[in-house]
Amino acid sequence: MRKYYASRGELPQYAEFLRGVPEAKQLDADEMEQLAFDSAETAYAGNIEDITLLRNYVRDYPDGKYLAPVLLDIATSLQSSGKFVEAEETLAHLAEARPHSVQYPEALLLRAEILENDIPGRASEATDVYKALANTGETDFMADAYAGIARTSQSDSERIEYARKARNNGGIGADQAEEMQLVEALAMLRSGNTEEALDMLSSLAANPAGIAGAKAAVELGQYYIDNKDFTNAEKVLLEFTEAGTPHEFQLARGFILLADAYKGQGKAYLAKEYLQSLRENYPGNEPEILNAIKSRLNALK
Repeated sequence: MRKYYASRGELPQYAEFLRGVPEAKQLDADEMEQLAFDSAETAYAGNIEDITLLRNYVRDYPDGKYLAPVLLDIATSLQSSGKFVEAEETLAHLAEARPHSVQYPEALLLRAEILENDIPGRASEATDVYKALANTGETDFMADAYAGIARTSQSDSERIEYARKARNNGGIGADQAEEMQLVEALAMLRSGNTEEALDMLSSLAANPAGIAGAKAAVELGQYYIDNKDFTNAEKVLLEFTEAGTPHEFQLARGFILLADAYKGQGKAYLAKEYLQSLRENYPGNEPEILNAIKSRLNALK
């Protein structure tokens, strides 16, 4: 009976009923909380979207012994349902209420990722959360914390520092290591360490099959175009587009920049040919790509 009423979220009513039954074993506070938690977790395990009992637990036990895991489960459910703002607020509640819990580092990571990727305009807040995660000293989370700081920091010196820390940490895979190289190279380029930055970008661009390599090729081409070195821009971008990449958005950017390089060399006919071909064959519908093609073709009329 206890479990049945717990699964219905009606333990208080059941406890009230028992108080009216002579010699019946009463529910004490600890048992009621345990039953409430167990029932909530059972419902959640059966369906990640079923968080009604988890919410009831937070309502009935705002300072409960299981508050941290319950809040983490609620936030995970909300994230999976695309309710990112509410998920972030739930994780902020967990971090404030249970900073010494086992769930704290995982909650920080999830909150930082949501701020970085899922709530427009709040990526800068993610940096502080990633730093809080780094300060926990939890080894299993250090690589993610360092990489997150490198991606989101507004300081190029911090980007360089933490990209290197992430690469040296040993807890990241090859793709993330290349991503950190790209972050470091671009930060160095902005900081004036041009020679080393260009070497790193060239090294990454040699592997256009990887997302970091594809982005590096595009960034390298953009650098040469910005500096009116259209010959090197053509060389880099032609190698990239001919090699190909599974990353169609970056490939489209490469073709657009290649057209810019040809236009810079006075070969407007080639620029127009590449842009028209891209317009006819690009499978995506990103405004950034479509608008870039349209504006360049209009300028070539």
